[in-house]
Amino acid sequence: MVLLKCKWMRESNESLRSDQIFYRPCKIDDVMWDMYLLENQLPFFLLEKLFELHTMNSTIMELTFYVFKNIWSSWVKEDSCKKINSSRVLHFLDFLRKCQHPTEQHLPAEKTSFSSAPTAMELHQSGVKFKNPGRNSLFDISFSNGILEIPQLLIDDHTEILFRNIQAFEQCHYRFENKFVSDYIAFIGFLVRASNDVEVLAPNDNLKNMLNSDEAVSNLLYNLNKENVVSESFVYIL
Repeated sequence: MVLLKCKWMRESNESLRSDQIFYRPCKIDDVMWDMYLLENQLPFFLLEKLFELHTMNSTIMELTFYVFKNIWSSWVKEDSCKKINSSRVLHFLDFLRKCQHPTEQHLPAEKTSFSSAPTAMELHQSGVKFKNPGRNSLFDISFSNGILEIPQLLIDDHTEILFRNIQAFEQCHYRFENKFVSDYIAFIGFLVRASNDVEVLAPNDNLKNMLNSDEAVSNLLYNLNKENVVSESFVYIL
């Protein structure tokens, strides 16, 4: 996909249309969703070395940002390109993970073993208010004075594949700590266990449901949470 973008920037439309490899109909659609599959990752430093062979004004980080911003506008924020150090990026999937790194410091939980947690409906019935704080990171969640602040989670046809691949990457790369995506999956999975939980969160802009039903959302989050492994200091115990 980055190569496709390079060709777009360097060649005319007429030249691109005559290219039977890069200008095949729906070529981009065929590959764009494969870019963040864990099994398809290439070391980012290798891509940087290859990119140095091209005489372009843009960097590999800028192109990576441009491509994923178009695919995941709700996930890749405007400041992602500036705040991420390319020398610390392992691959495209790691770049996506770093785009949503929590900006707030959470204290490690004193107790990390728990068997259950209240659902959104149960919290609502007990008087808890829900609010979308509009923060940059999806994972900057806070609870104070009876208000649970949860940045909006967009759920569509591609949410599951993104979460599953980052989740798998965390399980492979991080042993005990810093599994903030897996921690979030556990948190939102406990919070949303039925369609009525979606009904509580959606009106407050904590969830944006692009699937065909509220039940589809609860089923998706339930399946994501199966065999999920969280950090030893699980950060979302409120």
